[in-house]
Amino acid sequence: MKDFQIILEKTEVICENTVAFTFDAKHTGYKFDAGQYANFTLTNPKHPDEKGHYRALSFANAPNEMGKLVIAARINSSVFINNLWSLSPGSKLYVSKPMGSLTLHKDNSIPAVFISGGIGITPVRSIIEEVVNKKLSHEIKMFYSNKKEAQVAFMNDFMKWSNEIKNLEFIPIIEDRENKNWKNEFGPIDMSMLNKYLENFKNKIYYITGPSIMVDSIKDLLINQQVNKENIRTEIFK
Repeated sequence: MKDFQIILEKTEVICENTVAFTFDAKHTGYKFDAGQYANFTLTNPKHPDEKGHYRALSFANAPNEMGKLVIAARINSSVFINNLWSLSPGSKLYVSKPMGSLTLHKDNSIPAVFISGGIGITPVRSIIEEVVNKKLSHEIKMFYSNKKEAQVAFMNDFMKWSNEIKNLEFIPIIEDRENKNWKNEFGPIDMSMLNKYLENFKNKIYYITGPSIMVDSIKDLLINQQVNKENIRTEIFK
């Protein structure tokens, strides 16, 4: 599991209770595909963790020449994340070989629909950044749901990219209907919401990432609309 030693470069609070961690892996020659994840292992954790000192975490950035790896996590979500949050820049840890197949399909004639909740946005950000960097022409609709505005991770990135790229439509959604300043959609993501933005449900590939309850319910909605199960790709985030 301890395949590549990487160095923590910086930590940054990106929204309420959520931190992005940037690592330097250039010296390792580490490579991954947008949308993949890996096991991250701590060497000298501050607190004992009965679940072990490694976790599978998705990359939140696209592959790059600088050898940077970015992940994001909700603070207080686990002992492991709190241990990671306690590290100082320059700390060393390990990352395994990349894993996972939640990568963008190659055929750009088939539209992609991303439906994410909470921290499940991390692999999607990786994929969207690669779409931007490589100027890919896939038609993309991206639904992103959170309980409230303060929890929307990478909001500025997605707004910027959707304004720059005509084939990307970003649909941020929150449940907090008391927020009178919110100019976007209010959730949950249901058939009404999907019908508003999708002209039809077939001939698209769907990527659903987030809590299991959300993933399962949306998958059921799509299957009820006669979407082929092979065109629904999922990843659960606890």
